[in-house]
Amino acid sequence: MEELYHALKKHLDNGRVSREVADLSSYSFDASFGEYMPDIICQPMSTEEVVHIVKLSNQYDVPIYPRGSGTSLSGGPLAVHGGIVLDFSRWDNEITVYENDLMMEVSPGVITEKIHKIAESYGLMYPPDPSSSRVSTIGGNLAENAGGPRCLKYGVTKDYVVGLEVVTANGDVIHCGGRTVKNVTGYDMTKLIVGSEGTLGIITKATLQLIPKPIDTKTAMLQFDDFITSGEAVSKILRSGILPSKIEIMDKYCVDAVLSTHPIE
Repeated sequence: MEELYHALKKHLDNGRVSREVADLSSYSFDASFGEYMPDIICQPMSTEEVVHIVKLSNQYDVPIYPRGSGTSLSGGPLAVHGGIVLDFSRWDNEITVYENDLMMEVSPGVITEKIHKIAESYGLMYPPDPSSSRVSTIGGNLAENAGGPRCLKYGVTKDYVVGLEVVTANGDVIHCGGRTVKNVTGYDMTKLIVGSEGTLGIITKATLQLIPKPIDTKTAMLQFDDFITSGEAVSKILRSGILPSKIEIMDKYCVDAVLSTHPIE
């Protein structure tokens, strides 16, 4: 590990490689219940750096784990066998909007909420909205195929990914999909990689599909005497021909907790 650490430091400057115990401890857990200590932390900020790290990890036979903000509930970024954690949170500076194509190209460390705000500034919308969107990175959303409340109407992350740049396990860079909606030639590697939790490759760039933002939105709260009646109401709403963007069933205690922090005006 000492040799690998010094080899990595030659190519990642500005303190973006660490073996400090405090740093390793900070990356030993996510939002799940697991805890595994990595050996090295790397913070790549380019595809070339990721390629170099992957090739060095192969040379020294050390596992690697891509990581965003660590909001995963499934333990995806945990170093279960030690090795290198690739922290992409600093690679958050590449965002290109193709307004006329209704698409956006981003680096893996971009925060999901930032994508929402930039899309909305163009009168557009990126529909996937995981509950952790204020802190989660788009790379983590892609690796975990994140959903969110709006998935009822709009679907999940994989439904809005049209292209990927991926570094494979042996350090090759591949491109799947593209910046077109009708991309139907060959195997759909894009959908295969999204949700694979880094096991099939490391995502270094993504092309996302945007949609026009709805003109207006309304929120309604309906009260029921029991859960069975509320469940029947949901079924009737879904069969009515009007599909809401989200529906949530909450008991009285949850409603009281929400209203105590976000009162209805």
